Order: sequence, then C-alpha cells, then structure tokens
Amino acid sequence: MKKYILKMLCICAGFLFSACGNGILGGESVDGRREEESSIRAEGENGQGGRDGAGNVVTEGLGNKFDTQNQDTDAMHGDTSAKNSFITAGMYREIGIRNPPDVEERGETYSGTYLNAQGKIELVTFSPWMDTGGEMLFCYTLNEDGVSWDRQPILWTEGLKGKMQQNRITVLFGEDQNYYAYYCDEGQLYHMVRKEEDSFVEIVIKDWDKSEVHKYPVIPGEVAVLQCGNIVMVDTVGNCFIYSPDGSKILASFRCGWCETICVTGNDIFVLDHENTSILRYDGKNMKMLPSFAGDFTSIVRLSVFGDTLFVCSPEGIFSAELKEEENLTSEEIRLTKWLDSGKFHFSKENGYPLNLFSLGDTFYIVYAEQWGKVKKYVKRKEGEEFLDTLTVYSLENSELVIDMIAEFIMKYPEIDVHYETGEGTQGSTMISDHIRALNTRILAGDGPDILILDGLPAQSYVKKGILVDLSTALYGVLGELQENIVSNYRQGNRIYMLPMRYMIPMIATSGQNAQIFSSLSDLVTYCEEGEGNKVIMPGVPYSYIIELLYYNFPPKIVSEDGSVNKDNLLEFIRLAKRFCEAEGAVASEEVAGSAFKFRAGVRKRGYFDGNTLSSYGYGEQVISFINMTGIYELSTYPELVESCGGALLGNKGMFFPNGVIGVNAYAKQKNLAYRFIEAVFSYEMQRIHSSNAGFSLYGKVLSEDAT
Repeated sequence: MKKYILKMLCICAGFLFSACGNGILGGESVDGRREEESSIRAEGENGQGGRDGAGNVVTEGLGNKFDTQNQDTDAMHGDTSAKNSFITAGMYREIGIRNPPDVEERGETYSGTYLNAQGKIELVTFSPWMDTGGEMLFCYTLNEDGVSWDRQPILWTEGLKGKMQQNRITVLFGEDQNYYAYYCDEGQLYHMVRKEEDSFVEIVIKDWDKSEVHKYPVIPGEVAVLQCGNIVMVDTVGNCFIYSPDGSKILASFRCGWCETICVTGNDIFVLDHENTSILRYDGKNMKMLPSFAGDFTSIVRLSVFGDTLFVCSPEGIFSAELKEEENLTSEEIRLTKWLDSGKFHFSKENGYPLNLFSLGDTFYIVYAEQWGKVKKYVKRKEGEEFLDTLTVYSLENSELVIDMIAEFIMKYPEIDVHYETGEGTQGSTMISDHIRALNTRILAGDGPDILILDGLPAQSYVKKGILVDLSTALYGVLGELQENIVSNYRQGNRIYMLPMRYMIPMIATSGQNAQIFSSLSDLVTYCEEGEGNKVIMPGVPYSYIIELLYYNFPPKIVSEDGSVNKDNLLEFIRLAKRFCEAEGAVASEEVAGSAFKFRAGVRKRGYFDGNTLSSYGYGEQVISFINMTGIYELSTYPELVESCGGALLGNKGMFFPNGVIGVNAYAKQKNLAYRFIEAVFSYEMQRIHSSNAGFSLYGKVLSEDAT
C-alpha cells in the first residue's frame, strides 16, 4: 500500500501529510473522511505528484541504470536519447507452476532447486523421517508438460540420518555431473559429501572446521562444483573460496557480494561484487579474474547462464551480456543490456525474494522464497494466442499485494489473461489528480478497468455516483469466515461496495507508562515536554517521518461534515507536531539526519507506514515506540521485547489501516469475471498467501493458524 500526499498551506507552517486510508477496529470508520480528502486532491487546483515515505517527489519513467539492447547511445551515462529496444513485459507471460501435490500435507519442507543433467528443474524436500519412518530427502523433477512432478526418494543420502542438525542439508548437482550435499551437524560444523553409487563419500574440507586461523566454524552460504571438480564456496560475509576436488587445499579466494548471487557454468564462477556495482567472472580452473560486467544494483539479483549468455534478474528487469573470451576486453566494454522489462511480473517486487534463476533460451524459471517455495515460468507470448477472457485490474500506484493476488489468480485460472494497470504508467503527467481524472473519464466512457484498487481514489464518491457495485453476492460463500470487526466498517445497509484485502494494526510499545498519555496528541506532547528521559523518537529523525507517524496515530479531523477544510484543527495539529519535534530533537530533512539514526533505525526511504518504527526501543534508548504491525512477524517479536522492557503492547483506540481496498467497476466489460476475482481474493487459499509487509488476512482461520 502506498501513500499519497496532501499538501496543506497555512500562514504558520506547511507540512506534507501522507494520506492513505485508515479505519477503526470495532468502531466508526473514518474511511469517508479520507475518501473526501482524496476527492479534494482530485478536484483541487493544485494536484500533487506521488511521493515516497520521505516526502520526495516520484517522477515517471523507467529510470534504470543499464543499457538497453541494440542502442547506439549510452543510457547508463545519462544519454536520454537511447531507444528502449528491450522486450516489453507485455510480450511475455508469467505462468505459475503449482507445487508438487500433498507436499505440505506430508510435512515436507523446501530444501533447494537445481538443473539436472537433462536441463530439468529438480526440487528437493526434507521429509520428517523421524516421525514417518520413511526416507529423509525427496527429489521432485518437473516434467516436460511444465505442470506435473515426478517424485523419487534420494536414497544415497540415507546414511546421513541422525548426523545433521534438523533439516540443515542442501543437495546440489555439480558441473562435473556428480551429485553432492553439504550439511550442518549438531556441533555447528559443516560437512560435504559426494554421491558414490547408492551411498556417499565424505570430502573433508579442513577449512570449514575450527582452527588456529578460524576460532569459529565456517558457515557456507552457497556451494558449487566446477567441471574440473574444484569446489566453490561463498560464505555469508562475502568471501569466495576455491578448493581442490578433495577439499584438502585452498587454491584461491577473493572478495565478493552476497552468497546467493553465485552461479557457475563449466569452470567459470559468476557472482555479484562486494560493492554491488558489477558481476564478477572468475576462471575457477586457471585461478584468474576475467573482465567483469558493469552494472549498478540496488536490490536483489540472481544469475543464470545459457549457452554463451549471462542473464541477470533484478526488480528492474532481466538483463543479459554475451560471454566473450577476449583477454584484452575491459569491464567497461562488457555491459549488461536489458533483455526483458520487469513490468508487473512477480520479480518486479522490491519486497520479493527470488532464490534461483534458470534460463533455458528465452524462457526463464524463477524460484521464490514465499510460502513453501514457488516456481514461476516466463515465456514469450505466442502469436495469435487466445484466452477465454481478459480481466483488467487498476491501482493508482503499484502494489505488491495486488501483484501477488493476480499471480495466484492466474495460477487458478490460466485460461484468463489479466492486465494490471497503474496510474504510474500514465503518460504525460506525474500529478495524482491527473491520474484520477483520466481514470474517471475512462470509467464513464465504458472503457475503464474491471477491478479497482481504491487506495488513494475517491471511493465514497464512486459509491454515491454508482461507479461501484455491491460485492455481497460475490462474497456470499466466505463472508461468514471474514472478521466482522473489519467488514462492519464497510457495510452500507445490507451492501458492501468495497473491502480491504489485508489490514495493518497501529500499536504502541510502552515501558510501563499510563495509557492516558496516548489518549490525544496533546497529552503525548505534554508527556514528552515534562522530562528529558521521556524519549519517544530518537534524536535526528527527519520532520517528514515524524509527521507521518503522528498523522496516522492521531489523525486530525481536517475535513468537516459539509466538506470544508477545518483550518483550526489543521493549525492545532501543526502546532502540536512542532512542539513534539522540538521536544524530541527532530531535524529538518533526511540529508542532515545523523548516521547513527540511519544505521539504527534502518532508514531506506521507508517510514512508519511500512512497518519501520524509527525506533531504538529495543536498545533501551526510547521508552515508547509506535509500531505499525504489518504482519505476523511483528506480533511474534514485539510481545517478548515489550515484556523485557516492563511495558505493554497497546492498540491505538481500535484503529486499523486497510491495504488493497478492492471494488468492482459498475461499467466493467467483464463484470462476472471481476466477481470471480473477488471470490478468489477472499478465499481461504489466497487469504493465506504471504505477501511481504502487506498486513493481516481478513480470514479468521488464517489468523488462527498464524497464531499457532
């Protein structure tokens, strides 16, 4: 869920307020007020552009730092005349591959993937053999139909039973065409074995043990084996080691980036460098560094090689580079070019976590670390390819939750093509108000999207104008399973025109303070001014982050019942916010924020609303912390932390923040298909899907399962 900015001008001061909808748990909904504010933004004279959590303007455009294919100019060095000749996302399809059947029911856990000698994906699982009395590891091979899996036990590892710590074992297929495994024993030491007929032989790598050089055991991050038999290991702190085939010698080592970026083919090692600026290429047989591939990565990358081409996948897209052997080439001459735009594919998510990338020509497979582990296939659309129907989903800004829901829907209904549109893709304007006007024009002309994600849109106005339809029929089968204290905020009589797919809960961690100090912003400010020890926010936090936090937890009633702006309430909020900032040692901008704040608070242009508490509560430097609970992780972490601080975890007057408020366009061309999408989104199967930082499920059974 993104934030949208409401800029209020007054004589005393001007602040940026993030204006995303919120609601009340078990109480009166404030969605109406927030939607009216959205209408003001859409219809006012001074529409504001989209901004991030720090209040920075978000501009349109691709903005990638890589070259694109077949360009005569250098886009990486700022020449904007370069032509975007890469493959657009619309020319590819994302196809979800269902996990092997009954894997979760059998209690098997994901343990890794690789390509076998035939170029097929093999997926390894760890079975609860101590409970079942059966085999320990299983291999699932994806068949050529791309749908079904063949299941076989990995019998050569049976002799390792009882030697390892829980399920800490990884199986791999080496470039030398042998199977290997490495595992951790009860003493926290790692071992490596190679398949030998129906059993295994151990490869003793002494460097992995404690020694005079290492006072601690080495923790292998990723291990691979080259064609020549040399063993490659990247540890968890950015060191790559090459060992002899018997493990007795360290042949070479070099610094590198994160271990999971490693990819080997033949005798070549590819891995992200330590500064995230390029892909290293190392000859693991002749022990020499080859020219690297220039890039500038800001997020997760995964590598794969097919033939003579290196592929790099990141949220910006899939990039490629031809593998050349010329000795005189420099890194500046070997540049990554964009192969495929990321569009709204699953790997475009900043919060996603791909584990593996496999390239087979112009077809790609990506394994994601979500739920049990998911495999998705990316394949070129066929000319004249037809679908049973086409559904269009729209949101004002890109939503990773929506991407997740669409991906699951496509898995369930592969015969339906789904197009995801956002206001961010609108050409010619960066104004939110312009995006809304353009959407309204399309809707009234009968050319609008079928599904509307209403975050930031004037939803209540849409209801009054008959743009949204009643969802009660579509929700009939599951409505009794959804949390009524959430649903009740969206009932209008016996009708429901919209409903959030997820919700977040604002909470306050105390150190034993009286809950009365949180009853209003005025009471909290008075508490902060009473003494130097009453720290709520650590020194050096930018004003913009604090305003966001205060606005969401103590929302002022800016819009009166008649729709006018209540200047008195606005001015009072600004005065109180100013006093709070002064008492807490806030700074004017992020640029002057202290390095300690950036390190300890984990600031990455993300604020309170994304679950970042901007807090040193856990270090004892703050006595109070405001937390936006974005999922089960926070609820499993903070209760114990709060107890250690002698405090309590309090709800904030029953408030909640909806995420992904969804509705159906009354003028939709595919209304029945839109109803089917609503049914799927609120089904048990899709409500239990983990979507990073998206919030809690509305499905009561899912919450009960998460709690246990």
